[in-house]
Amino acid sequence: MAGIVICYNGDIEEEEKLLEPLRKFGPPIADLVSPMPYTVVQTMIDALTPAGRQNYKKAHFLADLSDEAIDIMIDSFKGVISPFSAVIVQHTGGEMQHGAGDAAAYSQRDGLYNQIIFSAWLDRGESEVHIKWNRDPWEAMKPHTTGGVYVNEIGREVEEGGDMMRSAYGAAYPRLVEMKNKYDPKNLFRHNQNIKPTV
Repeated sequence: MAGIVICYNGDIEEEEKLLEPLRKFGPPIADLVSPMPYTVVQTMIDALTPAGRQNYKKAHFLADLSDEAIDIMIDSFKGVISPFSAVIVQHTGGEMQHGAGDAAAYSQRDGLYNQIIFSAWLDRGESEVHIKWNRDPWEAMKPHTTGGVYVNEIGREVEEGGDMMRSAYGAAYPRLVEMKNKYDPKNLFRHNQNIKPTV
């Protein structure tokens, strides 16, 4: 099953015109699109991660959504082993591609899509097989990526100051290390996707 989550900020009549081709594409199982507060939009997929459920994720920015990339996603999902797992593709083009470039912390402006491979399961003893299912398609997608990742999508296994953190911040990473050296040289604030000081 595929789901499309949209967020449109603007005139409702214009929104209806924009949605018309999507609704004509085929009859959906459910059409839940309606006016709602932005705070509700921000919580729409919270049900994917209820308390007590095991989960693991890996992500990539994609330069494009090619037919080959889509085929990899579909083929890998055929072998999904948990009904709670998902492959999420977020559109990040448009205004996300404008801005301060290397002067901004968000430096992945060449990524048109953010792909998140999300595994979730109940039994902690099954972790190895679910994590493997996640890592295999992540590796297979590498040729279609920009080489970057969104910092909020970095999983638990990230190495402090490692390549994954560098790929998240791009050209801004050395400046962030300088700030860390100046304001937090003892790495007090380290319980996050940490930028390790070098002093």
